[in-house]
Amino acid sequence: MADDAVLSRFKLSIDPHARVLICCHDTRRFALSSNLAQVSEHLRDKHKITGAERRQVTDLLRARIPKLLSSSDAPVREDGSLSDPNLHLVHGYTCKFCIERTGSSQRISRHITSKHEEERLRLGVRRKAMYEPAFLQAWTKSPPGSRYWIVEHAGSTVRPFGGKEAHDYLKDIFERERGRQKLLKEINLADGLASTGTHKARVSQISSPG
Repeated sequence: MADDAVLSRFKLSIDPHARVLICCHDTRRFALSSNLAQVSEHLRDKHKITGAERRQVTDLLRARIPKLLSSSDAPVREDGSLSDPNLHLVHGYTCKFCIERTGSSQRISRHITSKHEEERLRLGVRRKAMYEPAFLQAWTKSPPGSRYWIVEHAGSTVRPFGGKEAHDYLKDIFERERGRQKLLKEINLADGLASTGTHKARVSQISSPG
């Protein structure tokens, strides 16, 4: 369509279902405001688009039916949707016990502490066991947690982790295994002492005069 060609020339795209205008520039990849004046300002300030070209875009959007929605009102996509190359891919985290999602490891840790600490203590697990890494996308760069959706990227919705995350994960496994081995050692030692005590008692009974 001619409209799509105009938008594509300025690296813009409209999601037909959500009815949002997406800036597809590599450094952006998020939905713009439905306010046409703000769209024009974005094109001028961020991409140095001329006034005549900006009017071409805003006139096209003004005539569009149905009208664009605000990114805060647009429906989010379903979890498990394929990642959209027009949107920023977030290497984020999802809470296993509610709908909280975020791109920040500090934020998800604070969320677990403030919302699920009692449950974590009851389960007897570390905070990292209460959430998992995931690929996320959203219409805006820093939305509320419920406005993210989980996407499939490179064939998976659960992202692999490395660096400090991998180190912490392996450290957690090592500490749990060390604790398990220590417990087994204590149990075996207790069993050995009990067996030795029983043996000594029997020897004492046999040695005692009748």
